[in-house]
Amino acid sequence: MYFCNEQKITDMRKYIFLFVLCCVSTIYGQDSRPFEAKIYNSEYQMYIKMNLYDKDIIVGQDESILGELPGYFWTKRDTRKWYIIDATLINDHQAELAFVNDFGSEDFTAILTFDEDGGYTLERQEGSKLKIVVNSKFVKIPKTVRFFKE
Repeated sequence: MYFCNEQKITDMRKYIFLFVLCCVSTIYGQDSRPFEAKIYNSEYQMYIKMNLYDKDIIVGQDESILGELPGYFWTKRDTRKWYIIDATLINDHQAELAFVNDFGSEDFTAILTFDEDGGYTLERQEGSKLKIVVNSKFVKIPKTVRFFKE
């Protein structure tokens, strides 16, 4: 016959507490590296693939020329790419990005913010206006665009 004593109850409480703590840290730890992600804007069909921490993103066949970068930007409707050539983390929720297009003819800087709802806001600060090609015509992208994890 098994009898519970006070020490066993205390030990059981510790194990339950540790289990709950592990579960909570796993749930909230998912966004501990918010700038290591692939994000998407459905309206313009735009993607950003980034790792602003390790800066180790390889851009397809351009690997031999560019090497590892903080990330890049592309759309489904345009074959051109915009490379993130420099990324500075401002704080845990914001980063300053420097983009250049694949021809090297245009560039801009932007602030990328990881929002409380789990989305991202990219706001162009200065430089060239962002344009993509849709049906053989240039479409200007607004100064501020929202992205979400894919």
